[in-house]
Amino acid sequence: MLAGQSYREIDTLPESNTFLETHYNLVKNREGQLLGASQIIRDISDRLQTEALWQASERRFAKIFNEALVGFALVESHSLQIVQANPALGRLLGYALPDLQEKKLADLIAPSDWPMTLRQTEDLRLLQSHAFSLDQKMNHREGALRWATVSGTHLFQEEGQSGYLLLMFDDITEQKKAEALLRESEAQKSALIEAFPDTIFHIDREGRVVQLNDKNRLLPYRRQEIIGKSIDDFPVPRKVKLRVKQLLLEAKLKREEGFYEIEVPTPVYTYILETRFVQSTENRVLVIVRDITQRKKEEGRMKELLLEAQRLNRDLEQQYAKIARKEEELARTNQQLRAKNEMLQKMTDELRHSRQELQETLQTLEERNFELDQFVYKTSHDLRSPLSSILGIINLMKIEPDQNRLPDYVERIEGRIVRLDDFIASMLHYSRNNRSEVYPEAIDFSEILQECIEDLKYYKNFDRIDIQTWLSGDEADFYNDGLRVKIIFTNIISNAIKYQDFQKSTRFYPHRSQYRKKSGPAGL
Repeated sequence: MLAGQSYREIDTLPESNTFLETHYNLVKNREGQLLGASQIIRDISDRLQTEALWQASERRFAKIFNEALVGFALVESHSLQIVQANPALGRLLGYALPDLQEKKLADLIAPSDWPMTLRQTEDLRLLQSHAFSLDQKMNHREGALRWATVSGTHLFQEEGQSGYLLLMFDDITEQKKAEALLRESEAQKSALIEAFPDTIFHIDREGRVVQLNDKNRLLPYRRQEIIGKSIDDFPVPRKVKLRVKQLLLEAKLKREEGFYEIEVPTPVYTYILETRFVQSTENRVLVIVRDITQRKKEEGRMKELLLEAQRLNRDLEQQYAKIARKEEELARTNQQLRAKNEMLQKMTDELRHSRQELQETLQTLEERNFELDQFVYKTSHDLRSPLSSILGIINLMKIEPDQNRLPDYVERIEGRIVRLDDFIASMLHYSRNNRSEVYPEAIDFSEILQECIEDLKYYKNFDRIDIQTWLSGDEADFYNDGLRVKIIFTNIISNAIKYQDFQKSTRFYPHRSQYRKKSGPAGL
């Protein structure tokens, strides 16, 4: 207390609920000298109890406000700015609570409903009404419309005006959807009844007609002559009246659908009416009347046709039995024919096989004859080459003036004859082994070309030929049948000698032979 000017403390009297508030104040003179202290004691028990009750009331209000399932909003009465909102209102409109506190009431109400809401809030603010309740369309944050019952009241007054409004928003969107569906269902039901081609009655629990649709003019009465009347008010046979009453009662109590066909005779012909009794609501029965006269006639005609069809069916069954017996006989005949066809097919296959073997034999003979012709042609061609060389040497011997060279010519003739003998032996060997597997050998092209040139050296007009040879390629060995390779080169060179053109001054015809090697020793 010495550090300040005043001091306050609250004490409780023993064994009582009395609270005392004591204020201590320093007392000084004009010069600021401390003279003493003053003490003021006040009973504040009622005030503290009132504050405690007020705080408890505020806590209860806050709990109700925040945990309520309906939306609440505290709105400033003049600007209609939202001061506080509860989570239920945020869920209703899709907003977070901080976002709602930045909105005004006009932002939440649909524009079409806002004038009515504004008028009601103005009446509250001016104390011209104590509360209001409206079904309003609300703006959802995502653009959809929600329905809510908006109720409002003022919280307290200050100088004759309402400072804040408390608004409650009860979500009735699903209720409004259900009402819309119900209205749509009722409209569809009414449209269906109006469009239905049959005559339709709505009968109440007392048996009176309350609604009628008779577009086809099935009944011989006008609408106003039927509405409000019961079955007893019409000249109908007593049996029909009792049956209709019984069906109405069953439809109301047992909720079972009933049917009743009534024949109505007229001077022209007799009508047949089908009546159907169905419970429509708790207190009404729907009666559907349909003219089935034509249908009954068609059913009678269908029965006659059915009897005729049954008779025809019996006749067909008899015909089917005869056909079945014929089919059995035909099956036996077909089985015998199949056996004969199988035998004929077997003979045909054997004949086709024999013909195929004969054709293969003929083709083999043709191939052998062709090979023989080729062999004879090649052999005769290759035999003439050494013989022509021998004749050439003999012609040289005839004109040779020096008799000392004759042994040389004889030796050359002997060499050609030995080569001819080797060739004939090779041809015989080739003839015996032309179908056996070939065993290739390494080929020396230089040696084979030299042997071919030597064999044709004394060929007619050989001296008029200038033969030059050159070989190119890699150093890999070439494997093939030596005799066949020599025959190929001999034929090429001999043809060049025989068919040279003596009329041309230049008779140089380069001939280039190429060969391709295969992997392994298979040869060309």
